[in-house]
Amino acid sequence: MTQQVLSEKEIEALQKALAEKQVSLDDGNKEAPKVRKYDFVVQKRLTPKLFAILNVIFNRFLVNFRASLSLRLRRVLRMQLLTFDSQKFADLIDGLPSLCWLEILQLEPTHGQFIFIINPDLASVLIDLLCGGSGKISHKDNVTTFAPLEQSIMKKIIALALGDLERAWGTIVEGVKISSLASEFNPQLVTGFSPEDAFTIIPVKITLGDFSSTMAFAIPHYTLEPFKEQFLEKKEEVEVVDKNIVQRIINNLLDAEIEVTVELSQEEMTLRKIMELEEGQIIPLNKRISEEVIIKIEGVPRFKGYPVQFKGNKAVKISEVFRPFLLREVEKNEAVNTQGQSEGDS
Repeated sequence: MTQQVLSEKEIEALQKALAEKQVSLDDGNKEAPKVRKYDFVVQKRLTPKLFAILNVIFNRFLVNFRASLSLRLRRVLRMQLLTFDSQKFADLIDGLPSLCWLEILQLEPTHGQFIFIINPDLASVLIDLLCGGSGKISHKDNVTTFAPLEQSIMKKIIALALGDLERAWGTIVEGVKISSLASEFNPQLVTGFSPEDAFTIIPVKITLGDFSSTMAFAIPHYTLEPFKEQFLEKKEEVEVVDKNIVQRIINNLLDAEIEVTVELSQEEMTLRKIMELEEGQIIPLNKRISEEVIIKIEGVPRFKGYPVQFKGNKAVKISEVFRPFLLREVEKNEAVNTQGQSEGDS
């Protein structure tokens, strides 16, 4: 490697250039480091919109997992998503029983981890059913682990749940992969999380006949942070609609031809009577001449009226206009029904 020695004139020229700030010591080709915003509030709470997204994901998971597990057990299960909760990792671990099935899961592409918690009583019932039993609880207080056969059966249930959970995440976020890292039966031995880490607890109630128990997903808030950035920082683009185009479409629709039918009455007849009909026979109807008839627009009832004669032609005089169809009223009714069902479930 050759070394180049500067001459005295070159050294003086370099010193003069530095003194006059004509030369920068920084590398001009070096790119400035990208600054990534970090929200410290996410460690304490999640936004309502992110809660709503999680609610959609896990409701879809319950629909799929209930069907998959019921088919595997050949028993009818009921699953209900309970109210979300937030806890620190230390408080979460202290509240779990000494023996509990804990599956440590990894969420790609965020590289975050979360915990799948199954109550030991629920695990015992599922194992017993899959082994051909009646579903009675065989768990004892002095047991500190699951037998190898029980672990093998539970691994199949975990794989079934992870497949349904991954598909549920995939309906919201593309490219999500969920894999199992490890299983642990003693909550106090779970590592990889700080005692002060904030977790969102997503509990699920499972009912099988007279038996009911719970399982839950515990997700650290920092695992959900990339989804917070993806869903909450994305600005919705509002498309401006040209009013002239809208008016032109309305005008074209107003000139469209539609079918108007008048329903005089309805009568039920057997096929035998219809086959016996002959020319000149009278079919009695269940309405009087003075009663109102239904006027349909493209098969949809929209008016009521009376049969009359107008300028020598048969006609219908409108007596009542049905209330027009309004989309906002339908949405309001659906919201009320959904709220009523949620209150009934709780």
